[in-house]
Order: sequence, then C-alpha cells, then structure tokens
Amino acid sequence: MVADLLTLDGWDGVFLGADVADDALLDRVAQTRPGLVVLSLTMATRRRALASLVARLRRQPSNPKILVGGSAMLGRELSDLPASAGAVLSSARAAVDWARRWKS
Repeated sequence: MVADLLTLDGWDGVFLGADVADDALLDRVAQTRPGLVVLSLTMATRRRALASLVARLRRQPSNPKILVGGSAMLGRELSDLPASAGAVLSSARAAVDWARRWKS
C-alpha cells in the first residue's frame, strides 16, 4: 500500500513484494541506488532481523533514507532499532508525508 501511495504522490516506486530475502533486497538497492527504502514489519519476532537489515542498508554506497513501519512497529521508537532507520512511522499516510518533507 505504501508503494502505491508513494507512486500516486509522484515517486518512482518499486514494490518488491512480501517476504523479500535480505540479499535480494540489498542486490536491488545496489543496482538501482534508490534515495528511499521503505520496509514493513508485521511480526514482532523479526525486529532483530529488521535491525540487521537496516544496518546492512546503511552500509550501501547510495546510503538511502530508510523508513520502517508495519504492525510490529506500532508504538515503537527509532531507538528500538540498534542500527537507526531514518524514521519509524505509524501509517502509510505518515510515510508519504515524511517522504514529501524529506524530498523537498
């Protein structure tokens, strides 16, 4: 849904699907060098894996902005991710609003 909303807002977005392997995502980021990566987490048991992925994304030469959301992140703060994302957001609308502010 966030990918659709960002596309409608003028972003050139690509939805990679649910449950994308970390290495596949990292390869895609290395190839396309996006300015923004949006991740959604639905299972709280995967927060540690998400933190690891964010850390790996931070090491990408393109250093994309990273937005994190999803039901498992509701009520969480940025400090809950050891390797800091750009923002932890509570809704798809909030993601679009944040992306707009960052882009301008």
